[in-house]
Amino acid sequence: MRSTTRGRTIVLIVAGLLSSGMAAAAGTGGGTLACPAPHRIVFSAGAYSALEATVGWEGEWRSASTQQGPVARFESALVHRDASTGDDKLAACTYETKNGRLIDMAYYSSSAPGRLGNLVVRLVEPGHWQPEPGGFLECAGSAQQCRMVPLRFESLRVRQIP
Repeated sequence: MRSTTRGRTIVLIVAGLLSSGMAAAAGTGGGTLACPAPHRIVFSAGAYSALEATVGWEGEWRSASTQQGPVARFESALVHRDASTGDDKLAACTYETKNGRLIDMAYYSSSAPGRLGNLVVRLVEPGHWQPEPGGFLECAGSAQQCRMVPLRFESLRVRQIP
């Protein structure tokens, strides 16, 4: 699924779960997650990354392979609201680099290394999130205003082509 918001295209992976019993509940830390602060983001091995250390939700935030320059500031967080379930699924945390380019970062759970998935969240301050086309909500305040309570990490089914 693609959505264009503020002149950029976001690709959200929405696919079936392996099974309802295989949605990984990564932890029950009960804390909140926020997109990583710009100073925590490093560029290494061709991509941007930042470790996530929230208890029960340990993992990593990663970008696609790219180099756009040093990260200057947090731009926005984007979630997709599933119309059939009402679940909010984190799509990306977006940052502006010092040369004015945008990079998107996604959360990867340590409980499912190398697995594609969706982080299902509850928005802490819904008033900071504005509707966008395609069922998306965007928070363009500070990363702290865009905090989320992680509910579960859903591993996605990857079908092999015969």
